[in-house]
Amino acid sequence: MKINKKIGFLLILFLIFCITFSVKVKAATVSFDASPNSTVTVGTTVTIKVTGTAASWDLYIQGDGIEKKSIVELPNSSATNKSISESVSFTPTKAGTYNFTLTGTIIDENDELEGTRVNKTITITVKEKEQPTPTPTSEPTSTPTPTSTPTATPTKTGEDNKTEETPDFKNASGKVYTTDEVNLRDSWSTTSKATRIAKGTELTLSATSTKKVNNYVWYRVTYNGQTKYIASNYITTTKPEDDSKNNNLSSLTVSGVTLLPSFNKDTCFYEATVSKDVTKLDIKATPENKDSTVKIEGNENLKEGENIVKITVTSKDGTSKIYTITVKKLEEEVITNNDEDLKLSKLEILGVNFEDGFNPDLLSYELNLSLPVTSLTITATPNKENAKVEIIGNEGFVAGENLVTVIVTSADGKETVAYQIKVTVPEEASEPVVNEIMFYVICAIVIVVAIIIAVIVFIVSKAKNKTEKEDIDVVDKKNKKKENRRLEYQRIEEEQIDDDKIDEEEEKEKEQTLEEDEIEEIEYKKETAKNRRGKHSN
Repeated sequence: MKINKKIGFLLILFLIFCITFSVKVKAATVSFDASPNSTVTVGTTVTIKVTGTAASWDLYIQGDGIEKKSIVELPNSSATNKSISESVSFTPTKAGTYNFTLTGTIIDENDELEGTRVNKTITITVKEKEQPTPTPTSEPTSTPTPTSTPTATPTKTGEDNKTEETPDFKNASGKVYTTDEVNLRDSWSTTSKATRIAKGTELTLSATSTKKVNNYVWYRVTYNGQTKYIASNYITTTKPEDDSKNNNLSSLTVSGVTLLPSFNKDTCFYEATVSKDVTKLDIKATPENKDSTVKIEGNENLKEGENIVKITVTSKDGTSKIYTITVKKLEEEVITNNDEDLKLSKLEILGVNFEDGFNPDLLSYELNLSLPVTSLTITATPNKENAKVEIIGNEGFVAGENLVTVIVTSADGKETVAYQIKVTVPEEASEPVVNEIMFYVICAIVIVVAIIIAVIVFIVSKAKNKTEKEDIDVVDKKNKKKENRRLEYQRIEEEQIDDDKIDEEEEKEKEQTLEEDEIEEIEYKKETAKNRRGKHSN
């Protein structure tokens, strides 16, 4: 019982240790969410919120339809954890998918390292507002009544000499829209006077025919204050997208340059790298709406370092959308690879089997990672002595595509060659990688300690069983000894009884012998006396 209490006490201490240790892995946290939710309708204001706790932080919010916003709290020696609270709002004007990202670093008050990398994404789906559905919503089917008299009055059109019935109309209401460029008729007849209207024209519905005429159900509508008629298969209750507000690009390319990430009309920020001799970018930007205008700025007179190129798309209604390309111009000229020129003899990436696919004559590579890492340890060995190697972009990875450039420069500075690696990083887990690693470490510790406890319990149980067995053996020995003693006493008692019997028998024999001796003596005396008397008588 005492041993079991000790084991239980040790288990309780161990659980307290695990809970305390796991809770204190990281105190600095940050969350990134949207309100009201991830799916809204056009015109609804969405608030993107950043909340959390940290001693210092360096964060950035960016995304479709909003300006990049920085959230910074500089670290100091006496900093303690405090609340993070920031928000931005946007109101979508068109349906589509909008992506927003939160990137940067947060540092805990007890963190003496570089802090925890943050990379979170929110996707907002914007839908068109639902329009009221006209009544009836489907083509009515006439139900003939055999006993009724038709109310239709036959007429002739004159042109085709074809008899048409005048349909009855049932009141309806709502907004409808043309599905194509169609004719509005002055009556329900296909030969009546027509007015041509554009696709997507809004009409006010007032009635629908109760039966088909010329294979159509006719809708009576109001257009520019006049009553018109249109066949039901040319209208819809879904409001079409207003192209006058479309300020998206359908394509974006830069001649001889790779954009990262790949173009998407809803992604507004891109990166690119060019060599020193490039002074101008040939950019082709095509708008989705042919009536939108495109203006490109910053693509000429590129300077060394970072250059910002802006592509502004202005829709027909005057609203604008800006696509930004951050172009890094290398400080040394990048030349094409030549077998006799400077190159790398070896290119290795820690933890990645990259060298097997490396070719010194191939300057461009793609690397898809299976884990969300923020940097790579790259070892690049040039083929010429004293050549310098500079690696750019191998830190601060975000989810998606990242560009790493390895620049090799000869000792005299006359030769330069650049290798580029497009690194695709998967989405990060909800918690930082260090916390995930720590989680697995804690799990491993728990398993090891559990095994140790199990071994201890086994050993203690075995020792206890051995002790109990020894106690049983001792008791058995004592009982056996007692039994032997009892048997010995019994044997002695039995032997004593036997001795007494023998003594008694001997005593009886002795007495019998004495009696016989006495009888013989008496007989002898008698015989002697008889003999004496005989002599005397002679």
